[in-house]
Amino acid sequence: MEQFKASETAILTAVQRAAHQLLDDSPKILRDPLAVGLVPGSSEQGIHQSSEDHLQPMRKRTRSGIILRSRIVEDKLAEAIQEGAEQYLILGAGFDTFAFRRPDNVGHIQVFEVDHPATQSLKIDLLRKARLDPVECVTFCPIDFEQVSLTEGLRGSAFKSNIPTFVSWLGVTMYLTRSAIEETLRFVLTLPSPSRILFTFFQPPDSL
Repeated sequence: MEQFKASETAILTAVQRAAHQLLDDSPKILRDPLAVGLVPGSSEQGIHQSSEDHLQPMRKRTRSGIILRSRIVEDKLAEAIQEGAEQYLILGAGFDTFAFRRPDNVGHIQVFEVDHPATQSLKIDLLRKARLDPVECVTFCPIDFEQVSLTEGLRGSAFKSNIPTFVSWLGVTMYLTRSAIEETLRFVLTLPSPSRILFTFFQPPDSL
């Protein structure tokens, strides 16, 4: 992750979400029409022009993982809301569009999107170009996990550490140091029950 450059991985993830909408069979695992055209390379024309690449077996396997993990998160979020969660903390939000396409859930929770400042700045700019003005329930929190702890980064926001929160952390831990990961997990452990976290990780090679 370059300090002043948006995450290329986050952009590629958004492109794959768009490709799922346009190229993969129905029923869709995750319906995300807002992903189409949001980031460079994700337009309907662009996806179809590069469809041969997107439909390669390896690319389809990669896309399935990206889509499935997002679907699991949103299913578990719905369960968490039923259990009393009032906040949704998205760590490494990238170009996720949940807050703009799921009014059925957004009305029940406050959404806090956390990401690297450069990536988040580009996202806000692209949302405005797509005429997706930030909704009232969304707070953008620019945080570099290697430089600022989650506790410190959220301090100036409306985030409340004393109410149940659902936390998602997808595709991020593999890029962080162990100390940054542990600091973030310590923060999550301070949240009240029935808070929960769902995150992805790579198994360390030396543990296999």
